[in-house]
Amino acid sequence: MSSPSPVLTGTRPRQLVVERPSLTIERHTLTDVRLGGWAYGPELGEAPVVVVSGGITASPFPLGDPGTSPDDGREAWWPAMFGAGLIEPAHHTVLCPCWPGNGSTWRGFDDPSPPIGISVLGLACVMGCATATWPPA
Repeated sequence: MSSPSPVLTGTRPRQLVVERPSLTIERHTLTDVRLGGWAYGPELGEAPVVVVSGGITASPFPLGDPGTSPDDGREAWWPAMFGAGLIEPAHHTVLCPCWPGNGSTWRGFDDPSPPIGISVLGLACVMGCATATWPPA
């Protein structure tokens, strides 16, 4: 196994949370929306932004979290996407939102009744709409 790229060495994610009283997505009004996620690199507004979302793993840690134990579920799942000439956390703010149920939610999301019908595109809109006016007022 090769050693980590110098671009990735010491890269630690930091948690971000955006809350909105309501959002309307695909004719469904969601209330008490809480979008959780993690960011690598410069603070928002200081560099170009790249959004990376793990659709298969649902993990918001594509680069992992080098300050945690390998048993905590924060291992890197796509480190090859990052490096010189690719996505560089030293030069890009990398946003990694949590999917609903994995750190993002809204009122009623965990109710035992059948869930509302929001498509994958709609879920992406939830993430985009919630972060569109970052930082919160």
